[in-house]
Amino acid sequence: MAMLFYPAHAAVPESLVTEHFCLRPLQATDASLDFAALIDSRTLLRAWSQSTWPADDFTVAENAVELAKHAEEHQQGIAFTFTVLDLQESCCLGCVYINPLMYPLNTLSQHKLFCSDAQDYQAGVTFWVRPSCLEMDLDRSLLLALMSWFKQAWSFTAVFFWTPAHHIRQIHIFEMAGLMKKFEAATPEAPYGWYGYGV
Repeated sequence: MAMLFYPAHAAVPESLVTEHFCLRPLQATDASLDFAALIDSRTLLRAWSQSTWPADDFTVAENAVELAKHAEEHQQGIAFTFTVLDLQESCCLGCVYINPLMYPLNTLSQHKLFCSDAQDYQAGVTFWVRPSCLEMDLDRSLLLALMSWFKQAWSFTAVFFWTPAHHIRQIHIFEMAGLMKKFEAATPEAPYGWYGYGV
């Protein structure tokens, strides 16, 4: 059985609503909206994940299966996945993944920790937004909203924000938000590696 990483006594926040977007748990019924965002972001996501996902022949039905797995993990407290939507919930703008701290490092063979207070960090957070939203700096707005949300509504002591080591834009917004690089990892499976940023 997978280990839970969120305090068992604490309620998992159900949503986040800002002036420009909202977050809620990702469901299999979001398959079509999510699929449209994936296809629009295919090149970005392949670079971000350092993989061939999503494949050229990826389908809405396959996406629904993946989203059902995310929803089940969310319900079980194994990991939490939130879809980022416009305020009318008619368009998917991106996605937020909240996982045990060492994810995605569970498959990475080489890593280096810079912070002595690593035990205080309980979760690793990754996110992406559609390329069409970058002109509006949605990624920066999302990061700032997430930082506030984790501080005010979640029961984690602290979280890392993960980013691929070659994702210059995301590294820039992390640093502009006052986050510091405290972790780096590399592996043949992820040739560019990952950086972990925290307060």
